[in-house]
Amino acid sequence: MKLNLEIRQFAWLESLKRTLSLRAAKSMVQQQWAALTRLTGNAASLVRDSLAVIGFAAIAFLVLVSQNDDLRNSLSEARKVSEWLRPGVAQQFSRLSEQTAAQDNQMTALMGLDDDASSLYPQQASFEKGEPYRQEVLSRYLAKRYRVSQDAANLVVGAAFSTGKEISLDPLLILSVMAVESSLNPFAESTVGAQGLMQVLSQVHEDKLEVYGGKMAALNPVVNIKVGAIILRDCIRRGGSLEAGLKLYVGATTPTDGGYADKVIAVRSQLQQALGMPVSQTPAAVMSKPADQPADQPA
Repeated sequence: MKLNLEIRQFAWLESLKRTLSLRAAKSMVQQQWAALTRLTGNAASLVRDSLAVIGFAAIAFLVLVSQNDDLRNSLSEARKVSEWLRPGVAQQFSRLSEQTAAQDNQMTALMGLDDDASSLYPQQASFEKGEPYRQEVLSRYLAKRYRVSQDAANLVVGAAFSTGKEISLDPLLILSVMAVESSLNPFAESTVGAQGLMQVLSQVHEDKLEVYGGKMAALNPVVNIKVGAIILRDCIRRGGSLEAGLKLYVGATTPTDGGYADKVIAVRSQLQQALGMPVSQTPAAVMSKPADQPADQPA
């Protein structure tokens, strides 16, 4: 009898222990869950508040930009320049250059130029001999001198040499005109609407740009170099000399060109020095006899 009582008491105690353990475990789980809920709620609140702050900041920025023309224009220019300077852009425009190469004959026909015209600069060294080296030296020089990326300088120099070879024009002259006109900024635009590296007047030369897609093509660096270089060659032909051609290109309407030709020739001399070449005298560059024409027209 006494043994049975002790067994029942022991069983009761064990049952009580199990009950207390379950209650303790349940309480612990509830406490942990409550803590997790509070933590999740705080995190969600933090994310929600952060998104609200970002949203208000974005709205304020958009309002500021919409009311500030200068800031809006600066942001637009910065976006264009960042796209122009980002690594790899030279390869993209190189592919574009290959695509537009097939259109050169049509452009030449529109301009009334000869495909087999002799070089404006017969004393200039062969385009092929040492060309990769010259391009590399010029790219490094121009990238440092005008503070543009190496990719951008590679593109400009490559396009100048390619175009110069195609139309028999000194690539150093093409680069010199670009340097004076735009400081190698492909998105430069003057107050009269001249655009791009060579400052081509798209409204004047719309027919030439039409081959490449219209006026907006003037902001394509490769197209701008091609069209501008052909216009430059045509101006030198009509003028009968380099100085007269540069005066026609810049559209000078006075007896002097304001020193434009001297600036271009000076930059060309600097490029020759960068290459270790002897600085040549200004060539006559007579392609044809000067023709009677109306008032000078800028590029």
